[in-house]
Amino acid sequence: METREREHLIATWIKHHKDSRASGTVPDETFWAWEELDRLCSIDPDAALATILQILATDQSDVVSENLAAGPLEDLLVRHGKEFINRVELEATKNPAFKLLLGGVWENAMDPTVWARVQRAAGQKC
Repeated sequence: METREREHLIATWIKHHKDSRASGTVPDETFWAWEELDRLCSIDPDAALATILQILATDQSDVVSENLAAGPLEDLLVRHGKEFINRVELEATKNPAFKLLLGGVWENAMDPTVWARVQRAAGQKC
């Protein structure tokens, strides 16, 4: 994904969630950004993690953080947790905002070992 495409995705993903919260409905015109980040979480987890980190660096508002944690970050960990848990733990040690974000991830269908490591990385008791 090129830089301009990623920047457009990030801006639209943020707008989508802020507009959804404000209106109480899912805006059709920005829903593609939700779909694209979900697709990346499935087929290009490296790009997904980079995008998640860039969204977090761009906007740490409650609405964005809540949707980022219990959305793409959780989905990435469910789908690719065993491959990415080392990177996630490392990021949490150097990025306090990411560590806080991990606290908003739900267990979902995550591998139990990965889930325990996510909780530790977030500073939660297992």
